[in-house]
Amino acid sequence: MNDVLITPASRKVEFKDASSNIDAKIETDTSGNLNITNAGGDITIGDTTTDIVVGNGSANVDIIFEAAGEIRGATGVNVTLGQSDSKILVDAQNASLDANGNLDVATIVAGRSINTQTGTTYTFVLADRLKIVTLNNSSAITLTIPPNSSVAFAVGTSIDIIQLGEGQVTVAGGSGVTVNSTPTLKLRARYSVGSCLKIATDTWIFMGDLAAS
Repeated sequence: MNDVLITPASRKVEFKDASSNIDAKIETDTSGNLNITNAGGDITIGDTTTDIVVGNGSANVDIIFEAAGEIRGATGVNVTLGQSDSKILVDAQNASLDANGNLDVATIVAGRSINTQTGTTYTFVLADRLKIVTLNNSSAITLTIPPNSSVAFAVGTSIDIIQLGEGQVTVAGGSGVTVNSTPTLKLRARYSVGSCLKIATDTWIFMGDLAAS
């Protein structure tokens, strides 16, 4: 970019290269709509540490694009994606929603990502709700489920875990967290698989290939 052309009468700002070609343009129309274009390039707003807040013109927050990658509506605001004649792409390689908002199962082709842990202690983080957590150590391992006040998993969240090493995995609840299971809170052996399911604010169920005692 070499030049910036500001044209108040046309309500636009143009960014031009050395040959006077427009690289990018910011403009508003007569209705007050803001348009940002960048021919052949990306448009980046914010960064990995910044939330982007979209209001309705009256300083009220409608939609929040969080730095962690989530999109959510403000309290009491529903977020609508797409329109009646469009599809919403969930993941280019995994799945899509049809125009009615239903998941097109035929488009699911890939699985979940893996969170690999090799220490003797680990506490779930919010990103684990979309992953499988593997635990691999020769010594005993304690996996802690944090309280809702610390990590607010949605009720219904299910996180799978796998014991890859000889160190037996024991699941424990953090402060105020109740973890129910039968017969124990331990995976049975190497390669055993378990699942942690959140059924209330600070109540979880641990199930799977569990040790008898």
